[in-house]
Amino acid sequence: MRNENEALREEIDRSSMFEEIVGSSAPLRRVLDQVARVAGADTTVLILGETGTGKELIARAIHLNSKRSSRAFIRVNLLRHPSPAHCLRVVRP
Repeated sequence: MRNENEALREEIDRSSMFEEIVGSSAPLRRVLDQVARVAGADTTVLILGETGTGKELIARAIHLNSKRSSRAFIRVNLLRHPSPAHCLRVVRP
C-alpha cells in the first residue's frame, strides 16, 4: 500500500511538473524534456528568446524542479543592467 501511494504521488508530481506551461507541440515537448534534464543538474542556465516566448516560465519550471526549489527564485532582466560584465556577475553560480 505504501509503495502504491508513493508511486501515485510521483505520478502526480510528474504530471504537474510544468502546470504553468500550456501546449503539446513537438518543439515544446523537446523544450520540456530539456527543462527536466537541466533541473537535475547543479549548473547555471542562460535562457534566450524573443519577448513573450515564455523564458520566465521555463526558468521557473527549472527552478521548481531543481534541488534549489526551496530557495528564492529571483527574476533578473539583464537588459536593464548597464554593462555585460555586471550581467556576468549576476548569472554566475
